[in-house]
Amino acid sequence: MSDPLVRHWDPKGECEGAVLRVYKYWCLEVSWVQHTIGAFIIFCRREGVERETELTDAELLELRDVKRDMQGALAAHPRFVPDRFNYWQMGNAFPQLHYHGIPRYKDLRVFGNQPWFDDSYGYLPHWSRFHVDRALVDMLVSELKPHLPT
Repeated sequence: MSDPLVRHWDPKGECEGAVLRVYKYWCLEVSWVQHTIGAFIIFCRREGVERETELTDAELLELRDVKRDMQGALAAHPRFVPDRFNYWQMGNAFPQLHYHGIPRYKDLRVFGNQPWFDDSYGYLPHWSRFHVDRALVDMLVSELKPHLPT
């Protein structure tokens, strides 16, 4: 069962098992929807925060570190090595502040015996939504977690 103090955004535990690292102010997780391979979500741990403008200076500084850590983990892993990173912060369906991290790739990547092609690289995205199963999320966690600082 998830710890509600850490993952209050998932009270039913529907998206457990994807945590890569818990920071003081943020929680970094593999996304259950892989727009491109290696997609991730950064959740604000302080409950009730809906806007970036509500963040403290300390939360903003740590957010930069979380992004830097994940970009470094993906860049260090030979199966990923993204060419760019995009971040979305929308909160339309789920208002708790969170950021979608989308690695972008010029060329095909293969992961989990599946080809992953970023067919909108260099343009506005028209994402294919790859719904993933537990095995792929577990594989992403095991592959990426060792590349993050402890």
